[in-house]
Amino acid sequence: MIVPQAPFAVQCPECQTQFKIRDPKMIGRKKKCPKCQVPFVLRPAGEEEDGGFDGDEGIFGAGGSMERLPQRRSNRKPAKKRRAEPVEASEGKPKRRRKKEEEQKGSPVLLYVLIALIPVLLLGLGGLVYFAGPLISGGGGDLGNPEKYLLWQADKADFQFEYPADWSVGGSSKAITLDYGSVNVTINDSFVGGLMADVAKAQRGIPQPGDTREPVDDIHELWLPKVQETYSDYEEVSVGRIPNKPGDSALSQFSYSGFLGGGKKGYRATIINVKYNLQIMMACAPDDFEEVKPVFDHILKTINLRSRRVRVGQ
Repeated sequence: MIVPQAPFAVQCPECQTQFKIRDPKMIGRKKKCPKCQVPFVLRPAGEEEDGGFDGDEGIFGAGGSMERLPQRRSNRKPAKKRRAEPVEASEGKPKRRRKKEEEQKGSPVLLYVLIALIPVLLLGLGGLVYFAGPLISGGGGDLGNPEKYLLWQADKADFQFEYPADWSVGGSSKAITLDYGSVNVTINDSFVGGLMADVAKAQRGIPQPGDTREPVDDIHELWLPKVQETYSDYEEVSVGRIPNKPGDSALSQFSYSGFLGGGKKGYRATIINVKYNLQIMMACAPDDFEEVKPVFDHILKTINLRSRRVRVGQ
């Protein structure tokens, strides 16, 4: 090894700091770097370093001192740091994760829209059924002049009546429904006709001169609040009694609002007897009322106690 002339430069292999050595005899010795305290073999800068360490000879001083040179930049590239995902301070979640969650939250929007459209579709279907009622129910003939009437009777019913042959009939012996186009008739028996009539008479006491009210009028009024709660914008006016039932019936003409502005118009009747207490609603489209009114009158007039005569062949 050629000994360089003093002073000469050495470089710490650990921290890359360069120093000046004034004493050539220090070449080949192991010393601690004054900066990082890592021992290394003193060699002129540019020569390859040997490994190993034989001892510690302290900090370089007189006769073996070194003067610090300006630090040389290291050629080593710093390790790449993993880029952290940006975090929203408000939610504490990475943007990518939050974006994914927002997309998942947005996916049910279509479902909500479809659910919101269901009532609209039902209303449209209801309007179709309402305006195309005569075609759906098989009607479409002359509402006011049926070709034939049939007698309605039931084994457990205490009354009977006549109805148009082309009208559909449903329900039970105590709750009957008739349908034809825009026409709907319901007849309900409350089982306690005679009892309610007796109670109404007892509450009224002795009739006063000129008093034309009957117990059936009180029963008729008793049902009015329930009807008003059932139908929107319900209004009615009294039109007297059913002609062949002067003391046992009360009759009102009504109107109320319906879906899609259709509305209904018709009769509300109460008929009492010792065997039954009938609450009757007869409704149709307002434009059909005058035409179907004679049929309503025929049904009301034919409501009587059920005939118990045994038919031939039974």
